Amino acid sequence: MKILIINKYCPKHPRAGGAEERLKQLCIRLHKLGHEVHLLSARFPGCKDYEFYAGTNIYRIGLKNSYNTFLIHIIGLLYAPFFTKRIKPDIVYEDISPLPWFTPLTMRKRKKVIIIHHINKDVFFKTQFFPFALLGYLLEQSIRFFYKKEKIITVGPSTTKELLKMGFIRENIFEIRDGVNAREYSYSKLKFKNPTVLFLGRHELRKGLDLLIRTYDPVKKSIPNVQYLILGDGKDRKNFEKMAEGKKGIVFKGFVKGREKIDFLRKAWVLAVPSRTEGYCIAVLEANACGTLAIGNNVEGLIDSIINNKTGFLVNCYDTKEFADKIIEVLKDKKLREKIGKNAREWAEEHDLDLMTKKTLEVFQMKLKEKN
Repeated sequence: MKILIINKYCPKHPRAGGAEERLKQLCIRLHKLGHEVHLLSARFPGCKDYEFYAGTNIYRIGLKNSYNTFLIHIIGLLYAPFFTKRIKPDIVYEDISPLPWFTPLTMRKRKKVIIIHHINKDVFFKTQFFPFALLGYLLEQSIRFFYKKEKIITVGPSTTKELLKMGFIRENIFEIRDGVNAREYSYSKLKFKNPTVLFLGRHELRKGLDLLIRTYDPVKKSIPNVQYLILGDGKDRKNFEKMAEGKKGIVFKGFVKGREKIDFLRKAWVLAVPSRTEGYCIAVLEANACGTLAIGNNVEGLIDSIINNKTGFLVNCYDTKEFADKIIEVLKDKKLREKIGKNAREWAEEHDLDLMTKKTLEVFQMKLKEKN
């Protein structure tokens, strides 16, 4: 079949995250199965307007010298219907993360499947200036009016539960959790010499890096040689670096990928995931595949990807003492880390990318059989 995907980021975008890694792995497998995949996404500085990557024809629109994601939704809303007429796809796959593209309004006659990673709710107001927060909140809430009749893919029970609260029909929701190629992330007992807490994610308030930085002083007081390695980049990086000034054990490594990222995940003693909200969090699965446990915030999404006290730990990351105490406990207890790390590796192996692709195709085929 011919598939058109609409997503704000392509997998090569500097701000691409877990949703784009999932998308990349899906597209690679769809292409191998003989499907024709097209992706409409945002431009970024230095990008090509078109390229073939990961089995996908990628078309980029919007401002070339900007990372503004709100503008791409306005441009995409106007441009996507015309682009769709040109491509003539069998299926339009809309990625809502977190704002909708309103394809039920602009592409009424097209067969559509929607993926929703998470519902932000009040997190908008904790991470954005009020006017933008209010607009984002209202746009997200509007999906209850325009998307109820569509086939919806969610990445876990947390998102499904939120959609049911919004009045969505259970029969139209299909839970397909994220996957990871566990073979790429080999288990390792070789760790950094110093106790190491790793953060891997976009540098923005939603990901909660500020909550992790607050734990550094109490953790260092108990473990003087502790180090925090911060991987990734994003719009709030300078603010976080300023927050960490004078804390010599906090090192910002910037954006990493491929074998370098895997090496950090393998050598870290623990992965910290203090997100204020999450979809499922592929970073957790990637760390788990390396035998590295995660300490995550007890919020939607992470309660799906971390089995508390078995594959990792869930804490209230807003409570600096509780968060710091758990980090200290884990860093000081090697046997605990190895026991939970082994469970985490087995958990990661259960998240099969081929199965994720198979289930996604089943939803596509179900939609194609529907009468207009």
